[in-house]
Amino acid sequence: VKQETADCVSVAFDLPADLLETYKYVPGQYLSFKKEFDGVEIRRSYSICSCPLDGELRVAIKKVDGGLFSTFANTQLKIGDVLDVMSPMGHFVLEPKKDAANTYVAIAAGSGITPIMSIIKSVLEMEPNSNVELIYGNRTSTSVIFKEEIEDLKNQYLNRLEVHHVLSREDQGSDLLFGRIDAKKIDRFAEQFFKPKTVAGYFLCGPAEMINAGREVLESKGVD
Repeated sequence: VKQETADCVSVAFDLPADLLETYKYVPGQYLSFKKEFDGVEIRRSYSICSCPLDGELRVAIKKVDGGLFSTFANTQLKIGDVLDVMSPMGHFVLEPKKDAANTYVAIAAGSGITPIMSIIKSVLEMEPNSNVELIYGNRTSTSVIFKEEIEDLKNQYLNRLEVHHVLSREDQGSDLLFGRIDAKKIDRFAEQFFKPKTVAGYFLCGPAEMINAGREVLESKGVD
């Protein structure tokens, strides 16, 4: 159990040897959990943030106000605990191909970085000729989930990963990087940092408002 930020933990699982095949996953998939609270069963789903080459199965869980499972995970979950976990699911995925030479664009906000993180790491490690542009929105620099890991990836893949942190409550001296990720900002990023029609895949994860704005801007630029 790793404390990623003040209100987010990531959790890795020790899998029995006979279940390794059952829990194989594609970057971008999620796990569903089942737990009883005061006799009431609840189910919650959280995205996998690890890459298949990491040798672990890890999810990130951000604490939500009033959220039973997310509060439990952030305040009580500890090494050695056993959780009821379904096998990986989901279609928000990228299956890396080692011979590909693509550019991918990921737009995330808050805990929306979780499946994106799995996808980015997988591209960088498994598609050596591909590049990634990440636009990531948060309130402040201290609320950036996976901040150190993203910096490490930037340093390791200098010419293949470009990261743009957009902060809504922390002025970085640039209008483009201050505020929320909206249609206007996505339009400017597209103009300055990538050619929309040549991008092989877009991955948007975060608030519906941001996702819808991103889709509309990209479609207006001729993206399929």
